Parts: sequence; structure tokens; C-alpha cells
Amino acid sequence: MNLTNLKYFLAVVQQSSITRAASKLHITQQALSAQIAKLENELQVKLFERKPELSLTYAGQKVADYARKMLDMQQQLDDELKGVAAQQRGYLRIGISHTRGQVILPLILPNFHKLYPLIELSILEASTSELEEALKNGNIDLLIGFKPFKLEGVVSKELIKDKLDLIIADSLLKEYYPNNYKEMLGNYNKSLDITIFKDLPFISLKKGERIREALEQEFMNKDIKPNVYLETRNAQTAFALATKGMGITIYPDMYLLSDTALHNVNETHILPFDSSGLTDTIAIGYYGSRYLSRIAKNFIQLSVKTFKEIENN
Repeated sequence: MNLTNLKYFLAVVQQSSITRAASKLHITQQALSAQIAKLENELQVKLFERKPELSLTYAGQKVADYARKMLDMQQQLDDELKGVAAQQRGYLRIGISHTRGQVILPLILPNFHKLYPLIELSILEASTSELEEALKNGNIDLLIGFKPFKLEGVVSKELIKDKLDLIIADSLLKEYYPNNYKEMLGNYNKSLDITIFKDLPFISLKKGERIREALEQEFMNKDIKPNVYLETRNAQTAFALATKGMGITIYPDMYLLSDTALHNVNETHILPFDSSGLTDTIAIGYYGSRYLSRIAKNFIQLSVKTFKEIENN
């Protein structure tokens, strides 16, 4: 049984006549009768009663129901494949860390969805090592993360260079420097010398995290040891606690693009952090040897354009 036979069969059902159906299909009556007989032999059932007039048997009614469903499914598949060819349908799998995803994806996905509303999106939020493994195994199409990527053969497109900020609340400055906190703040703004705040408690990410490495490198350069009061794996947690005066923290400047990042930060100073020229670059990575869909290319192009506009504003 094939779809052509089912199409011929339904034409006879619709016309209630082999002669009229053959004419509509532009084939001979004999050829159409032969196709119907072939279908009956294959299914081993009688599809039509031919006297007193052409009508469906019970088995024929069941076959007609399934034939309509099968031909409708074929039409849907044809439509979807045509849509894919026209870049109207398809899917895209993106990997990104949870924290970066909260900042980056709201800047890109709403506009992408407006341009390509029928594209199915899948987001994998995981650690950098897990995301790189997913890209390696073909479980995601694109990886958004820090450049350079460790995997060989990964091509990347830069999105934005991300510097670090020092987050310090007025309440903390007043607690440790009640008589000259404005002077201390002014001195830091002039010199960006972290040793000015060396006696303050620090809220830091755990060892192995990039921001923690930047902090330790800067203190090593200054030959001092930071007073790490609290450790966390979540930069946003560190930021929230710092705004409450629990300690200083180092925070990626890019995260301040989030609509929620600057909520409830009254009397909190966001200062540039001199990390000896360290600048992290966020990029989109993909395997150069693997097929990259037009959908993925369009997403990359939109992402690059979005962050270029942000940097220019």
C-alpha cells in the first residue's frame, strides 16, 4: 500500500464513480480499476460494492478514514519541509550558563522570535564543561560562553567584551570608615587601587571561577590577601548580598544589562575594577566542520548586531 494508491482510492470515494475519478486524475478507467484491485488484493478486503451502485463496504469506510489521515499527514510534512526550505520553520538548540542566560537571552530571543515565530527553540542551561560536552556530542547547535572555547574545531563570533565592576554599599563604607568614607571612595575612583579596601570583607565566588581568579590575581599583584568573608557559586547572590552591605564583591559589567540587576541598589556604588587588563569576551561558538543551518546563522547575525548596538549606545 502506498500513498498514490490511497490517493486514487479516495478520488473514487469522492466521485462515487471510477469513470469520473479517472477523468479527474487524468488516467484511464482501466488503469484506475487496476489500482483499486491491487489495493484490495494487498489489503485482502473488498473496498467497494459495485451493485446496484458504487458504494463503500464497511472495510472500505475504515480504509477511507485512515487514508484521509495519512494523506493529511503527508501534506503537513510537505508543508513543514517547504517551510524549512524557506527558513520559516525549524529548530535551534542553544547552550548557555544559567546566570549568563538571564542576561543575554532576553536581549536576543524576543527579537528573534518576532522575526522567526515558527522556529522551535531549545535552551540548555548548564556548566561550561557540560555545555562544551553537549556541543561536542551534537546535542546543541550553538554555545554562548567565554572565549576562547577549549574544544578544538570550534568557530566563534564575538558578542561583547565584559569587564568587571566593584560593588560596595555605602553602609559598608560608613561602618569601616565612619569619619572618612567619602575620602576613601574618592581615592579609589582616582586610582582604582583595590588595596584601599583591603581591610573590608569580600564576598567572592568559589575557587575555580573566573571572577575569583581575577580577584586573587589582582591581590597577588598588590601583594595582599583578601579577607574573603563568604563564598558562593552564584555571582548574582554575591551582588545582592553586597548591596546589603555584607561585603565587597566583583561583578561582571555585562550582568548589569539585566532589567533586574539594578533593583534595590540604592546607596550602592558600582565602580570599575582594575583586574590587570583582564577582559572576558562573550562569544557564540559552533563546530566549523558541522553543518550550520541558516536559522543558526541568522541567530548569530542578530546576536552580533544586538550587542554592537548596545556597545554603541
